[in-house]
Amino acid sequence: MGLWENWGADSRRGPREWGETPHGSISAFCFPNFCFSAGSGVFARDPDSLLTFTKHEEEGAFAIEMVLRNLPPVEPFVVKWDWPLFRREGSLDPTRLKQGGGRPARYNAETLLECLGDQRLTSSAWNKLCHDDQGVSRGKFFQLLKELERAGKAQKSAIDGKWHQIMRSPETQNSHYDQ
Repeated sequence: MGLWENWGADSRRGPREWGETPHGSISAFCFPNFCFSAGSGVFARDPDSLLTFTKHEEEGAFAIEMVLRNLPPVEPFVVKWDWPLFRREGSLDPTRLKQGGGRPARYNAETLLECLGDQRLTSSAWNKLCHDDQGVSRGKFFQLLKELERAGKAQKSAIDGKWHQIMRSPETQNSHYDQ
């Protein structure tokens, strides 16, 4: 057809030419939910009715949200694929969306403790050691350091300002379970 998908005029023209019905209205188009923020936004502004399918935590199910220009609002709901149709699943909550796994954390508080070992170091010396040995950034170092301090796994000396690991004997570590 020779249309350019990133130019608003061509993007609007394409669906009108493909989806013209005998009554002159635009037929429905489904777009994956990740496309709405991409490009010029022509598709998101032009339709009379817009349905968003977002993966639900239940396998094969989708939460549906509708933007209806000339009709009353419809509360979100869930459909499940049952070949060859989507069937409404009233028992599923439309707010329970599938969560992305994301990448696993590269560093954790234990990374800092491994670098510290049995040494006593200032914050800057410990930070440099973690950066040189493990590649931990300054910001991440101080975020993890706060975790260690809150968990009682590292302590800063009030006398010389150096950090050290809090070593607990097995009896001390488990004593709170006995209470």
